[in-house]
Amino acid sequence: MHRKALLGNVTDNDLRLLRVFRAVVACGGFAAAELELNINRSTISRHIKDLEARLGFTLCRRGRAGFALTDEGAQFHQTAQKMMAALEDYQHDVNDINQRLSGPLTVAIFDKTASNPACHIDRALALFDEQAPGVHLKLHVEPINAIERGVMEGRFHLGIIPDHRPSSSLGYLPQHYAESFVRGQHIRALATDRFHYVCQFSAILRQSPPPSRVVATLLEALVGAH
Repeated sequence: MHRKALLGNVTDNDLRLLRVFRAVVACGGFAAAELELNINRSTISRHIKDLEARLGFTLCRRGRAGFALTDEGAQFHQTAQKMMAALEDYQHDVNDINQRLSGPLTVAIFDKTASNPACHIDRALALFDEQAPGVHLKLHVEPINAIERGVMEGRFHLGIIPDHRPSSSLGYLPQHYAESFVRGQHIRALATDRFHYVCQFSAILRQSPPPSRVVATLLEALVGAH
């Protein structure tokens, strides 16, 4: 079979189809992607079929067995991730030239970060919004490994993660998270003089390309709020 290639003449419609495909993969299926994309499942299915027709190969299997990428789909997904990340970097670079703080900004935060009273993400975002009201900020709550991988792949412009990972054989809980359970006598701390650690959180981002003015502004807001 002769295969078409999504090369050279990339249209706005192609980019829209790529965004739909990326969201479907990130959500793990068509049904879960409905809320993310705010379009119904039949429309999502049509978009994926259009993209497959444009490419000339099948991207995914969907049916009773669930959603799964084909080998070609998995390979193309990696390429699509790089392409979309490059486009977002391009948009940030153009904004830097124009001295405008605008465009999309995707940030991933480790679970239970925002509920920590020592964490002032809300203040940082308020400061950032004052300086960059034209930026469309999208927040994700993800596990540490997913945040690191997302930053390296360019899906997240910035990640916020703890810098310490305790042994998985011990049941550590953040102190602020455990307090209500301790007060209710549902759990109690054991040997706190031996089993405890102090955890700091760090913002991570790719070394290359260097951070855009939008990302740098958010970093400044994070530092200023803490």
